[in-house]
Amino acid sequence: MVSPDSKNTLNEVIEASKIKARYHISYADSFTVVTACKEGAVVITDDSEFKIVEKIVAVDWL
Repeated sequence: MVSPDSKNTLNEVIEASKIKARYHISYADSFTVVTACKEGAVVITDDSEFKIVEKIVAVDWL
């Protein structure tokens, strides 16, 4: 589990920005993608915006 006190590294900020630009998702959602990739986690959501990033992160749909 990611600590609520953890800070994003500069690399994570850059990666989130690249994902946002490439896939046209919200900045907050791009951090979700970066964090899930880093932690080997699955994104669990009903937000259809994540359909476009299923090729780079695992998504379980509610």
